[in-house]
Amino acid sequence: MLAKLNEVKTNQVKPVALKEYLVEYIEDFLYDCKMRSVKTYDNYKSDINKLSKEMFGLEGYQFLERSHFEGLTVDDTIKYFRTVSQEEGPDGERLFSNSTLNRRISSFKSITKYLTARGAIEYPVNQMLVLLKALPKQSERIAVLSIEDSDACIEHLKQMPKGDILSLMAKLSVDTALRASELLKLEWKQFRVHDDVVVIQSDGAIKGKGGKDYRDVISLALYDELLTLKQEDSPKVFNISYSYVTQNMSRALEELGLTEHNYSFHSFRKRSLSNVVALTGDIYEAKKKGRHSSIATTELYLEDTDYGMTGYYSLGDVDTNLFEKASHEELIEAIKGMSKGYIHLLNIKLSQKK
Repeated sequence: MLAKLNEVKTNQVKPVALKEYLVEYIEDFLYDCKMRSVKTYDNYKSDINKLSKEMFGLEGYQFLERSHFEGLTVDDTIKYFRTVSQEEGPDGERLFSNSTLNRRISSFKSITKYLTARGAIEYPVNQMLVLLKALPKQSERIAVLSIEDSDACIEHLKQMPKGDILSLMAKLSVDTALRASELLKLEWKQFRVHDDVVVIQSDGAIKGKGGKDYRDVISLALYDELLTLKQEDSPKVFNISYSYVTQNMSRALEELGLTEHNYSFHSFRKRSLSNVVALTGDIYEAKKKGRHSSIATTELYLEDTDYGMTGYYSLGDVDTNLFEKASHEELIEAIKGMSKGYIHLLNIKLSQKK
């Protein structure tokens, strides 16, 4: 668990005639909560106990003293919640959701305001209320990176410390739709090299989310790039932490000016599934690649594209076979005016015809 934040600044404790232990005040607070709702009482009691243990290294709120709160600056509190938000389990996934952390933030604010109002502690409540903010709701849909933004992010990640690992993780996510947590568990033994392609598949206990098996194919060229990361003393492909990935992805998005979209590293996986639909025209192929149980889930992963006016009747007398009658020069000029994503997909289609 986290390093304790309970280095009590005893010189800040003022010699006033108040009880050092706060248990009576906290139990009054909890009693008031119970009068409103038993569930509210249970939630606050659980949160205050966890905060007592994780922030101060105590066994429970019964051992909280005035000096614990008064020796804790607002900056300490912000640092604590930021650190907890990056805590990860052995599977590389975050330990706590934003909703869980927001409840704890709310509990900390409530008990601190109560103790201050009762005169049990002296604490800069107004400063805390301004600076200690809730984390964003995770129910907000993660956006799909456009092909242009995806390429820009991958190039930008290369420039960061451990950029070779970060950029190749992103590339492999776009190619395979593997999640960050799945990529971080990926081992070299999962690769099978054939004449012209490389197969990646789950192996034993190394599976995808929900214990699902997976299998995908990448190019020999991308595999050769991955081999530059190989370490003799590690079976893993990407020797990096989940928090390092998320922190640097956020930094890249900020530096590229892409913060108006709800992008994250997961957006590379969404880009991957959108590419499948663009290449095959079949959402069920994307469902298969994404290992989704429901087509409705796959639909949430796909790019919302504004194609302009495409209705059959709205197009009027436009010749739908005009591309077959156009000259080579006219076709080239029209293609140059398309987005980079469409040109890339056209090149893939052309390469498949060879």
